[in-house]
Amino acid sequence: MTDRESLPAKVAGEISSTFVPGTGPLVERIFVAVRSEWGRNRSLALKVAIKVSGLSREDLAERIENEPEVVPLLTRLLWEAAMTGQSHLLEAMGAAFGAAVGDLDRVNEYELILGGLRNLHGDDVRVLRKIRDRYVFDQRSEEEEPSGVQTVRQIGRRLGRTDEAVAFGLVRLVSQGFATSLGVLGGVRYESTELGRLLYDALERMDES
Repeated sequence: MTDRESLPAKVAGEISSTFVPGTGPLVERIFVAVRSEWGRNRSLALKVAIKVSGLSREDLAERIENEPEVVPLLTRLLWEAAMTGQSHLLEAMGAAFGAAVGDLDRVNEYELILGGLRNLHGDDVRVLRKIRDRYVFDQRSEEEEPSGVQTVRQIGRRLGRTDEAVAFGLVRLVSQGFATSLGVLGGVRYESTELGRLLYDALERMDES
């Protein structure tokens, strides 16, 4: 690597060390890895981040270099993405990072999203996308499904998943702050939180880009 190519990595490392002493070398290595990933064009999460941000690879790299608050989020993205090989989660992580680049006032919330996604399954993201602005009812009895309400059974049919798989997915979404649950007569009612809606909107931008 030339001195010119390594300069942004060194700057990022110095910025990181200012906030968290001792992390500079790690962040510097991560920047080098990021540039290598972009060069090989193999990282699904970074590809999605580029699409959702609406920037070119070069412009996104420049934005990261010029916005120190994005550095910890980038570190989190690369770390969490390295922990999973599930495409739905990688896409969701990339979408969250890409959205955060243009919404720096909420960068802390996007960091929570990245951390929460690590503890989900790929299909949980698909479940989340079915409950934006709508209640979901998990009925525990054998009574007829209530009319006018989205149910776990209906979502399972759309996704080709069992009722149990969808129900466990909703529980995991609640545990990571993407949804809330409320016990009601005959079952449990779920709905998206603000964090869940933020992720949903980022995923919609991914589809539109």
